[in-house]
Amino acid sequence: MIQKNLATAISIEAAELNEIFLWKTTAEAEGVDKNLIKEELADIFTFSLLLAEKHGFNVSEIVLEKIRKNSEKYPIDKIKGNLKKVHRPLMDVISQVDIKPIYRVTGTPENFLTALRYFTWGFNNQPDWKRLYPGDLIFFHCKGSDSKFLKSIRPGILGMGIVGTNFFEDSTPLWIDEKLEGKTYPYRFSFSEICMFSDVPINDDWDSTTLKKEETTKQVLRKLLDNAIPLSELDGFPHMGSYSMIKGLSV
Repeated sequence: MIQKNLATAISIEAAELNEIFLWKTTAEAEGVDKNLIKEELADIFTFSLLLAEKHGFNVSEIVLEKIRKNSEKYPIDKIKGNLKKVHRPLMDVISQVDIKPIYRVTGTPENFLTALRYFTWGFNNQPDWKRLYPGDLIFFHCKGSDSKFLKSIRPGILGMGIVGTNFFEDSTPLWIDEKLEGKTYPYRFSFSEICMFSDVPINDDWDSTTLKKEETTKQVLRKLLDNAIPLSELDGFPHMGSYSMIKGLSV
């Protein structure tokens, strides 16, 4: 088979996998028929294996080789806590600051932890939501107050994310202040990639959406805040408001 056709087929089948989740809320997406996912993955794997076979690639070897290259290129001891050494895809976006919007959103650390688990953020007004486009970069600015878990917080940048392709409206309470205070963030969007400056375990030991696992969640939140970058270290970074565009950012 012609490799161009195989590559195109992989892309088409991946799009069909995405289509299963199109226009669904986060809750609806979790409930999709697993057989549909299985079928699309089978098609993706089939064409991928055919392309690998065409070039005589050993799938296990090329995957392990890529993992090794990534570990050498992005060593955790050099990347962790250093905005200037974040991995390349995000730095490529930052380098486009003059031609591509970069934003800052402000929230509590637990809400950013929720964003990390669900790869989702939400606004309480539609105009902010409509300003965003896939590929835009958003910095996560943690404020020093209003946390339901921690009393003392040093404000700073916790990480960043790249806006994904899924924009949707959903009033189902997700963040803890929606559940406890009746706030609503119905205008939501997905992230295609998130990079936090601290290593955070993604497991069931903590829950940032309720107070049911308060102590373990506090521990994870403190870990999340360990490598927060103070605003004073980022020239041109806006300090006020819950959402704003960043211009002339130096990194």
